[in-house]
Amino acid sequence: MSECGQIQAWIHECMKIGYYGTYVTKADDTIMDRADMIFYASCIPQQARNSIPSPGFNPEHFISNDKNEILKLIKHYKGSRFKSFVQYDEALKFVLEENCDIVSNDSSNHISLQNSPSLQKVSGLQTVAEETPPFPSLDARELNVFKRAIVNKQLEAVKQFVYNNPRYLISNYFDSPTIIFQGARYNAVHLAIRNKSPEILNFILDTINSVDFVQKMNPNFSEELLIEKRDHLLDLYLNSPDKINYDTPLHMACKFGDLECITILVGYIPVLDTKKLNKQNLLPYQVVQETSLREKVQELVNSSVFITVSKSVENLDKSINKACQVGKKMLESTLKNTPEKNVQISAFVGPMTLERSRKIYEIFKSPKRCTPEQRRIRLQDQERGLERVFCELSKELDLQYCEYWPFLGSFVDFFNEKDLKKLNDHLRSVHDELFIIESLSKLNIKSNENDESEDEFLDAIEKSDDNDDDDDIYYTPSTSPKFEYQTIKIDFYINGRQKEKIDDDVYNVVRLALEKQFVNRSSDSLMNVKLQYPFLVHWFTNVGNSEIFL
Repeated sequence: MSECGQIQAWIHECMKIGYYGTYVTKADDTIMDRADMIFYASCIPQQARNSIPSPGFNPEHFISNDKNEILKLIKHYKGSRFKSFVQYDEALKFVLEENCDIVSNDSSNHISLQNSPSLQKVSGLQTVAEETPPFPSLDARELNVFKRAIVNKQLEAVKQFVYNNPRYLISNYFDSPTIIFQGARYNAVHLAIRNKSPEILNFILDTINSVDFVQKMNPNFSEELLIEKRDHLLDLYLNSPDKINYDTPLHMACKFGDLECITILVGYIPVLDTKKLNKQNLLPYQVVQETSLREKVQELVNSSVFITVSKSVENLDKSINKACQVGKKMLESTLKNTPEKNVQISAFVGPMTLERSRKIYEIFKSPKRCTPEQRRIRLQDQERGLERVFCELSKELDLQYCEYWPFLGSFVDFFNEKDLKKLNDHLRSVHDELFIIESLSKLNIKSNENDESEDEFLDAIEKSDDNDDDDDIYYTPSTSPKFEYQTIKIDFYINGRQKEKIDDDVYNVVRLALEKQFVNRSSDSLMNVKLQYPFLVHWFTNVGNSEIFL
């Protein structure tokens, strides 16, 4: 039987004889409830497992509720790893890991994963040598300074710590969060929530969710392995309970009634486990004391359903997909990091509740719900027609709509001021580039004019030397005025000087956003838009015949 088959048989046997429900201590053979215990487990290198005499390697011998027993055990196996777990099955999986071959070397502390079958499978049989990361380990004093920065809500300081040394977030074993407060086993996410700092919480989770950040600790790993490590770290940060009440980050955010932190956390569903129980067997929303706040929390947790529009890259066939329950952060991250395939997501609507998503889906799928004009657009415009109708219906139903635009490289919602600014910045960069090119093309400098200018320049220097006066030493020249565009010099479009179909497509979405934003069309609000988005307004006026800014 293969090693994988032996492991599967072992787990099956454990489930048959009840290992997952009770635990028999070696001291007095008493049966204890696993819900009230912490399991200490050791993962030893494969070579050490093979060297164990008959009857051979037994995973049960490497799990115990006695920490000292495991610590004594791992001293006999060089390169062993040690962890604590709340669930027995998690401890068992850790013991049975195949890629925990850590070879310690006194001179270089080199880490080798070359003999790991699972690693070779992931990296496509490519040999991967994991070297010691180029970042120093952290002592208690440094972690204490980092803790104070989180407690005092010093976001910039926290960013500086993390950017300079990823070990503030990733432990020495590269696969678990750094414990900052040892007593309660708090990591950076726990501390950010306990101190009601959604900005720091958002930064930490965004950073952990970045493959580039994980790569700083593992520069020689393949992309597949980096993604695997990223997902593992994110799961631990989102779902690891503390040591006191077994409260997960979501339990803590609910206990403190911090809706901002809760909103950030639920953005990572389904990685975030919303059904996890704490020591009192309570779900996260059940720890909320106030009834009205509890209802808001339940709505936030349940409102993580999206409806998407997918298209075929080959023939532009499109379809509206049934609702999927996933946090917005995870949806955007997945869409951003997924390589191009035959089918891509071009737009999505949400978040919403599962119950409402069923009704919305039926509305979107029903041709009767569309006006004759919308049906015409959907049939005639194969490239963006469905998305345009999708957008109009979403705004009628007061739902958030995001669409992917290649020239911006992201999903954007033009009903959001931040994304309007992103469009304005893009148009400004196009204008600046065209203006510079046109200005340079008008320059006609002759070589003899250069020579004459040079002679005049030298004569001026000689005259200035003859008339030099010491009183002029303290003369302060006037400050050169900063270059600013008083007016927009040239016309421009999204991709340059020529108007294209994408200009009309973006115009239709922006028009909906501006019309909804300025229903009353007060002169003050229109003037603010002209001042805030001058390049967008200029482009918008050139593309369409809208009277919004007239």
